[in-house]
Amino acid sequence: MDLENPDALGRSLDERFVRRVFLPEEQRLIFRDRDPDCILWVLWAAKETAYKIISKSCPSVHSGPLKYRVNLEETSLFPQRSPDLRSGHFTCQVETPVGLLMIGAQTGRCCVHAFGSRGDPLSGGALHLKVFRLDHSCVRDRDESGVVRSALGRYLSRYWQIPFARIDIRRDLNDRGWGPPVVYVDGTRAPVDTSLSHHGRYGAFALFTGGCRPSIFS
Repeated sequence: MDLENPDALGRSLDERFVRRVFLPEEQRLIFRDRDPDCILWVLWAAKETAYKIISKSCPSVHSGPLKYRVNLEETSLFPQRSPDLRSGHFTCQVETPVGLLMIGAQTGRCCVHAFGSRGDPLSGGALHLKVFRLDHSCVRDRDESGVVRSALGRYLSRYWQIPFARIDIRRDLNDRGWGPPVVYVDGTRAPVDTSLSHHGRYGAFALFTGGCRPSIFS
């Protein structure tokens, strides 16, 4: 989320929007914070991330933001936030229609990035995160979704040490329309879970990989 994008600025002042999207306790978090716009988008991003994760295994799950209750805690991994230095880290326990999820959110001076996974932390897997700018001259006029897919593909090419051309990232059509992005290698679905996003000047991805090299590379 680009915090300086025109459609993100000042939304905490839009009472109709706040009531439509946030539960009463979440509204109180927004209005009592010294940077209400930042907290609003942290809560929004946590809800959206939780829905994306749950919908992969439960495609019929309700997407309405009021169905997702965010319990927010600011951690001390970064200096305390101030209006001119927004950098912070949050952990969010999100109550979803099908259970609890833990979501993380990072804030910077100009952006918010939320992330999470249903992967088993004891399986030896890893969560990979990347946020990058979309307004550089080399990508400014390209399709934003394509730029984010390309960034993930090149990251996986380096991580797996395979040619970029072997990797394809696409969305498959299901009963409810286009599904989430899926990674394929040589036409075979790779055992990874990923989420892609872009807004304003920023693109991002979150990627969960297993603890061993996939057999499709052997």
